[in-house]
Amino acid sequence: MSEVKKVDEVTELITLWKKHNIGHVEFDFYCGGDSMGDTTLRIYDKKEQSLHDDINFEREGGSSWGEYKERILTLIEDKIYADVEFYVNSDGHYQGESGMVEMTFNEEESMFDCSKSSESEWSERETNNILLDLTKEEFEFINNYVESIIGGEGDFVDYNYKKDFIINDKRQKLIDDLTKKIDDITVNFEPDCINGELQDWFNFECGIDDNELFEDDKLVIEINNEITVYKEE
Repeated sequence: MSEVKKVDEVTELITLWKKHNIGHVEFDFYCGGDSMGDTTLRIYDKKEQSLHDDINFEREGGSSWGEYKERILTLIEDKIYADVEFYVNSDGHYQGESGMVEMTFNEEESMFDCSKSSESEWSERETNNILLDLTKEEFEFINNYVESIIGGEGDFVDYNYKKDFIINDKRQKLIDDLTKKIDDITVNFEPDCINGELQDWFNFECGIDDNELFEDDKLVIEINNEITVYKEE
């Protein structure tokens, strides 16, 4: 956009701002996942009364992303996007941010001020070890036949066997009971003193990368939980 057009649009916005006797604007937003999410504009007069009934907030085509039918709303939104930086790009660690931009007009300096307050969202991983009590039969089965065990939220418990063996009814019941024990303890596990919001996602492993399968005859389950951390910006 050319500098001349920017100046013309700011001049137009000032004229319409004064015409509607606007005191301030609030712009709620959420962004992340490499794009802007939902946004909401609220406009108030100098007596803090909403102007929602005085300005047509409908967009062209009835969509939530089309251009506003009222010119002033488009100019306000364009000015906010021009003056405020929104961090939309997620990277697996940073997830996004939400908050509000307050827009006011400084009549002495004849310029707009946009102030953003927001909370960013981060995905953290926390790793812990769970020690699972085993029966003598379960311990012997894992010790004799199992190289490693992996699984996670929405996945089956997967045994990596180190040698072939015959699965009879008794051994199948042992595997089924052991699988249920691993499922129950991992699904219900909650880390101590987490600084955030525990998510449903997790994965776990036993005996991977030279980690020992046992500690004091208990199965060592290394579990990774996903925690969403919110930070004031």
